[in-house]
Amino acid sequence: MTGTNESSLSGNSPVFELWNYCPYLPCGELTVVGAESRCCGQCGSAFNVCLKCRATNRLLAEFCRGCGQTLGTEAWPMEPGLRSSSIQRDSIRSLNEVHAPFPVRLGVGVQATPIAADGLLVIALSNGGVALLSEHTGERIGDLSVSAPIAVTPALQSGTLFAASGNRLYAFDLAEFLDQPSLQQLAPVWSFACAENAVTQPLLVDEKAVYLLTSRNQHAVLYAVAQNNGVPLWPEPLLLETDQMAPPLLVEGQIVLISGSGQVSVVETGTGEITGSFSLNRRVDLQVKPFVVDNRVFFSDPGGYVCELVMAPGGPLINPLYDQRLRISSIAASSQFIALGHLSGLTLLSSRGHLLWTSNTNESVSTTPIISGDSVFALDDSGSALLFDVLKANPVRRMKLLPGEVGMSPLMTQSRIVVVAADGKVVALDWH
Repeated sequence: MTGTNESSLSGNSPVFELWNYCPYLPCGELTVVGAESRCCGQCGSAFNVCLKCRATNRLLAEFCRGCGQTLGTEAWPMEPGLRSSSIQRDSIRSLNEVHAPFPVRLGVGVQATPIAADGLLVIALSNGGVALLSEHTGERIGDLSVSAPIAVTPALQSGTLFAASGNRLYAFDLAEFLDQPSLQQLAPVWSFACAENAVTQPLLVDEKAVYLLTSRNQHAVLYAVAQNNGVPLWPEPLLLETDQMAPPLLVEGQIVLISGSGQVSVVETGTGEITGSFSLNRRVDLQVKPFVVDNRVFFSDPGGYVCELVMAPGGPLINPLYDQRLRISSIAASSQFIALGHLSGLTLLSSRGHLLWTSNTNESVSTTPIISGDSVFALDDSGSALLFDVLKANPVRRMKLLPGEVGMSPLMTQSRIVVVAADGKVVALDWH
């Protein structure tokens, strides 16, 4: 197949140029391909374009329909820092103002951090619903529902959405739903119930399993469930001595569990067996989610000291990095920088913990910042967006996004930054 108007591949058979047509089955009309993220002028649906052959593909397509190449659909974030992301992000040089159709008002509160993948925003609602929005058009593509409010962050892997409500885990085939938007309401392909009261931490996924952390009689319980059918993968769930736990982390192909007292358990994903345990020799602030970069786990103690746990081949290394001298609210990191949100604003460190600058923004920063190349985006607790260059403490751009309670950390996609308020207001703005 070629990108020209040649009339045949063999004889006089016509060539169907996939890159010129809407990829959705109910439409299929000729459309105009412009920027990398596009919307069909006929049906309004957003689609992606293969970087190799330029064929149009629906959102969450696993393979290009033109050349067959695997298309990247990694979600960002599963929850900030729970697993190291391979997405390479350019520096943010400028932010546009919010344009219609945003802000979008969902009309329902939000308790769990949303996720985004491949042009799709997935927002879990406090009434048990899940709203699917196009990040390009703001259109509400569809809705899912479960039995009870969703309080922990869902996960998305290979087109399947995993959402936990109460003590039950649900799997939804979003790829199938996008092929059949007339379904309106999508039924789960399977569900799994654990014996405990509720899932207590954000969901974590790898290539095969969904990991969910629950509690039972002041003990934490970790399950591994197969993504394809919801069957438990371990003979028994893993029982831990305390229920005061940070979210489970995926580091170098192993699950790392950290308790508030600083005890660490390393779990083999295939068997659920603990392959190593040790102490960090300090307490861990469980209100600050650890952040993973490659084999490094960044965490904070209750006194505001930032440390790293390095899962090295020769054994774990624990290194104190920086004393903030006041309680830290959030941590983000990259291979070059560490950003700390706190009551006075934002602090930027080198990857080795050397102070680069501290910015007193006059508002606390409780949500997880975004480090992108040589820039840092933060959302302070008053709802203002702050864009920093890593070389200076004064923000290069400040803009008001939300008037009320923030709650959720901002998301960064290939073309947008998305912020969701606790009252269900969704704001998306272009970055360049």
